[in-house]
Amino acid sequence: VGFTITPVLLLVFSVLTAVPIAMIFLSLVLPVNTNRWFNTLAVVLTTLWVVGAGSATYSYFFFAALEILSMLAVLWYAWKELDKSVNRQPARTLKNVA
Repeated sequence: VGFTITPVLLLVFSVLTAVPIAMIFLSLVLPVNTNRWFNTLAVVLTTLWVVGAGSATYSYFFFAALEILSMLAVLWYAWKELDKSVNRQPARTLKNVA
């Protein structure tokens, strides 16, 4: 209804859906400053995806609001709370995460 769903469009949707999943892993292995910028990009992409791809139902509004609030909390934590740990913790690597 409105546009054709092509394999390329499904791939774009899949990549956008995978962004928050990838950030879970990347936040463990990236240096703090790089992590901040990747989190900022992830928040922007995810928020645009949530706002632009939604439907006008009460349940979607509820879950979209919850996801956007969560994304804002992630962004706040990445820029404010990580400042407290920059001088105390080394950058995580795959070797010292396991």
